[in-house]
Amino acid sequence: MINVRMRRVVGVVAAIAGLVTAACDDSSTEPEDTTPQISSMNLYIGTDTVSIDADGVVTGDPLEIDGTLDITAEFLDSLGVVAVDASTDPYELQVASADETVVTFTLTDGFTGTLEGLLSGESTTIDISLYDTEQATEVFGPFTVTVEVS
Repeated sequence: MINVRMRRVVGVVAAIAGLVTAACDDSSTEPEDTTPQISSMNLYIGTDTVSIDADGVVTGDPLEIDGTLDITAEFLDSLGVVAVDASTDPYELQVASADETVVTFTLTDGFTGTLEGLLSGESTTIDISLYDTEQATEVFGPFTVTVEVS
């Protein structure tokens, strides 16, 4: 009788150990990478468009500005489809001027802002990127664009 009880106890303990082992399985999957796959960006600055591909090839520079212009960015995948949405995704456009006495940028919303030329006849560069505000890292860029103030 003791052997039968002992076997039952051992069987129950083995079953529980199996469940615990299965629940603690170390083969959990890695979290899915949700970083958007961006192939290019378009910058709409006043009436001009500047395009930058993933290799940093810039089309539409040097950018000529006079005064203050609105700037809007669009980040595209390899099919040319918008890859991120500024209203729902944790990203923002970042623009850093090499010389803020010549050109400044002010972010007004996720992918929009104003670019202001301050010194007529001067030029500088701006570095443009897509920044992940949750991960505190650049997702696309930075890429350099030349700006001439007229």
